[in-house]
Amino acid sequence: MIKLYIFNLEEFLYLADRCSGPVNLLSEGGKSVDIRNSCSVQKNLYQEHRENGGRLYLGLKIQNVKDYFRLVNFSIGDM
Repeated sequence: MIKLYIFNLEEFLYLADRCSGPVNLLSEGGKSVDIRNSCSVQKNLYQEHRENGGRLYLGLKIQNVKDYFRLVNFSIGDM
């Protein structure tokens, strides 16, 4: 599991949608949901992003190593 701050949500979701494996968003209750190509989940993330002033703190579980590094590298450069 990794926790990332996301500022450019649109670009982050673009990358997440192209991941080869699941990109699971972890909730406080311990549930997880794959955010790839999930319109309802992404819509909620956009809403939360707006409410938080253009930033979002996400707990993610990314199984594929290449996907993991792609999203982490994006997050590092997104600051």
